[in-house]
Amino acid sequence: MSSPAPDEIIAATIDMLKTLYGAPGWTVTTIACKGSTIEALMQSNGTSVASLQKWAAEKQFDFSIKPAGIVLTQNLNLKSRQKPKYIYKNNEVIAIIIDNLSRVYSGNAIALSAGKKTGPFSSSKIIISVVDTTPMVISLIGDQLKGLPIKLTSITLANTKETLRGSIEMDVYGN
Repeated sequence: MSSPAPDEIIAATIDMLKTLYGAPGWTVTTIACKGSTIEALMQSNGTSVASLQKWAAEKQFDFSIKPAGIVLTQNLNLKSRQKPKYIYKNNEVIAIIIDNLSRVYSGNAIALSAGKKTGPFSSSKIIISVVDTTPMVISLIGDQLKGLPIKLTSITLANTKETLRGSIEMDVYGN
């Protein structure tokens, strides 16, 4: 796999979210990670755009104004992980994810697409839906994916007062 480890991407996303919580006079409304880029939509609590621009520059965020609103962007700069030493059967990986996830997040939060074969390997798409959860629980979900043959494709989280809701999408690989 030539992608960063999913647990590292989730940890970096949550670290970035915590940094964004510190933007004075601004609220993160959504944060999304696709590939190695984090994008956050910000909403003013009555503070000037200039103050956010200054803060963003200090924290090394790219600042832009888009039709959706004020957006801060930053590259995660994560390294790709080493190739796996063992390839599991696709169903084994999915079972591990389901069992691991049940330890930290209750409910039927996983949606699974039909697998597809690519040469000797097969892949399936999994979407983990999160509702009314915290950054700590998202981090724990990331911990459950450590070492598994997964490519995280996106994380999308909406900040709803004191909780998060959204999805974590990934491709699961096996044979």
